[in-house]
Amino acid sequence: MKHLKRHLSLALSAFILMGMKTAVFAEGEDQQAAETYTITVTNENPAISIAGKTYTAYKLFDVVYSGTNYAYTISTGNPFYTNAKSVLDEYFNFDDIASETDIKNVTVKPVKMDPDTHTLSASDVRALADALKPYISGSGAGSAAAQGETAVITVPESGYYIITGTVKPTDPENSESEVISAVILDNADPDAEVQPKAGVPTLSKKITGVKEGTAEITGAILDSQGQAASAKVGSVVSFELSSIIPDLTGYSTYTFTVTDTLSAGLTYSGNFRVMINEAEVSVEPEVSGQTMTVTIPFTTLSNYTKGDPVRITYDASVNQNALTANYENNTAVLTYSNSPYSEGTGETPAKTVCITDIDLDVLKVDGSDHSKPLPGAEFKLYRTVDGNDEYYLWNTDTQTVSWVAARNSSDTFKTDTTGHFEQVIRGLGQGTYYLLETKAPTGYNLLKDPVTVAVSASETDQLITYDVTFNGEAASLSGHSIDMNTARSTTQPKAAGSIENNSGIILPDTGGTGTKLFYLAGTALIILTGILGIVRKSTKIQ
Repeated sequence: MKHLKRHLSLALSAFILMGMKTAVFAEGEDQQAAETYTITVTNENPAISIAGKTYTAYKLFDVVYSGTNYAYTISTGNPFYTNAKSVLDEYFNFDDIASETDIKNVTVKPVKMDPDTHTLSASDVRALADALKPYISGSGAGSAAAQGETAVITVPESGYYIITGTVKPTDPENSESEVISAVILDNADPDAEVQPKAGVPTLSKKITGVKEGTAEITGAILDSQGQAASAKVGSVVSFELSSIIPDLTGYSTYTFTVTDTLSAGLTYSGNFRVMINEAEVSVEPEVSGQTMTVTIPFTTLSNYTKGDPVRITYDASVNQNALTANYENNTAVLTYSNSPYSEGTGETPAKTVCITDIDLDVLKVDGSDHSKPLPGAEFKLYRTVDGNDEYYLWNTDTQTVSWVAARNSSDTFKTDTTGHFEQVIRGLGQGTYYLLETKAPTGYNLLKDPVTVAVSASETDQLITYDVTFNGEAASLSGHSIDMNTARSTTQPKAAGSIENNSGIILPDTGGTGTKLFYLAGTALIILTGILGIVRKSTKIQ
């Protein structure tokens, strides 16, 4: 009898740790069986949803009542006893009951006793749950499909249960992907409340800055969420990828790999860092062509707490390939483990940011007849930085745009027979530029002042709109609106503006109509002199 009481005491303390709810009854009172027993699964993680997912409970142990005493037992016909006995034997002793030939008392093995709590340790409870997963089969003792973020499973009797189910990511909305929840151990006596042991690491991407040389370009980031920026060729763009430490419950290894693909106009340029919970960790990227891969190993992830922030930062330079009709997309995805019991993986939706520059097209026209194009004009494009003029130069060796101090060393833009520049000016970002006419079309006056070209962009509700003016007059624009809520267009913004030239005063030729003008002027002067002489004589007579 003493041995039996000792076993019952050990069983009671062990299952309190495992989450089993126990009731304390007054002396002499008998426990009344509940009419219903429920296990309620509730999800509070916004990154996942259990809506429509089915959760099932499988009974591991029975509860036997005798007056005010109770004990946990297992039937020898229980599938876990017959099929998973080798697992259970690692944690429990199964003692015979004299009056029952097919029922065993369950007690925790002394070697598994935690010396402080005198129960199974939390790690042993987790290990037990995962070790039993391969032996789960059949329809279970009860199941329920979640209504919203709650699933209420009704089971026929109290007992210690294993609960299984799946979750789905909420990004993207209405995702059909599944993530397997680690199995849960809990007691329905009469009710239990549990949360799914599963999670999905999210991924976001943004542009955090644009530099030209060492100078940060103010206003280069175009939208409030950092998903678009305006950058010239040669600029350096800083990117940030953000995620979280996933729920690692039940995992002994975990895939956490970010793949970031740069379009042809961007080149990875270093400054790489990985920060977890604001502490830098030692992880190196693998760069192959336009793809950068970052893998954070399980040994690193497991040092942190579920939900801790993960940040990956790096720089990329805007190269000569950006000088095309298309702008640059930069896309990242996160591949993550979706089951603690297999090597399956899931993938977050692709997160894309874009880098734009603006193309400039110029049309030279007659000031009196805008339908008349003017060939033969020549211009220099420059900007002013810290009070100094810098001129646009296309470097044929490096295939990049640079800005030089010497005007004579810069590019000359000429108008062709259609009145347009022979080459479109590419690679401009936001800012103020000047077109200086250095040669006028034949028969026209040289412009007195440079033409001011102002490039700006604004955002309203994630719609980015470029605005370009020539001397304050709106330019004709195409591809100038970028809707960040939809698939990105690949058409680079382009501004087309007209510049007028007027013809000057025509000096006369000898023997031409100009000579007749001189004759007429001389005749008029003689007549005027005669009239004045007559007026004077008349005045003296009076």
